Amino acid sequence: MDTKTCSQCGLTKAISEFYFNRTTHRYFAECKACQSIRRKDYKERNKEYLKEKNKEWAKANPEKVKASQLREKLRHPGRAAQRMRNWVKANPERHTENQRRQYRGWHTKAFDGYGHKCVCCGESDTRFLTLDHVDEDGAKHREQLAFAGRRGTGVKLYKWIVSHGWPKTIQVLCYNCNCGRFRNGGICPHKDPEGSSTRRKP
Repeated sequence: MDTKTCSQCGLTKAISEFYFNRTTHRYFAECKACQSIRRKDYKERNKEYLKEKNKEWAKANPEKVKASQLREKLRHPGRAAQRMRNWVKANPERHTENQRRQYRGWHTKAFDGYGHKCVCCGESDTRFLTLDHVDEDGAKHREQLAFAGRRGTGVKLYKWIVSHGWPKTIQVLCYNCNCGRFRNGGICPHKDPEGSSTRRKP
C-alpha cells in the first residue's frame, strides 16, 4: 500500500488520505485532515470577508447560483427544506423580520407598477390602499395561487403581479371604494350616487 508523510502533522498515512493536485499532477503535502482543519480555521478568522465576497459573487452570477441550487436539490432532495425548518426554529425573531421585509419589498413593487393612488377617489395614503380585481374574480384567483394549504394572498399575489407585468385585471382602490364597490354591485358609490346599481345584501 502506498503511503505518504503529512508535512503538517508528521503522520504517515495511506495515499488515499491525501488530495491529488491536478495542476501539479501529484499529491498535496498536507493530508486531508490537516487541510480540513486549516480551511476551517481560515473561514473562522475571515468570516465577514468571505461572507461579503460570496454575496458579491452570487449577485454577479445569478444563473450559476440557480444551477447550483438545482443540483443540490436533485442530489439531496429535502435537505434544503429541512435546513430551513431548523433555521426558522432556531431563529424565530429573525425569520419574522425577514418575512416582514420581504412583504414590504414585494408590496412596494406591486404598487409601484400601478401608482400609489386609488383609481376611483384619488386617495394616496398607502395605509388606505389595497389591490382590487377588476372583474371581481379575486376569490377564484387566490385559489389558483394557493399552494400547500396556504392562501394565495400577500407576497404570492404581489409576486404574481410583478412577474406578469402588472396586468390590467388588477387596480388600486382605497378600502372605502373597494368595500363600496363590493356592496354596490361592482360599482363604487362615488360613480353611482343614486344607488341605481343592484346592491348586494349586507
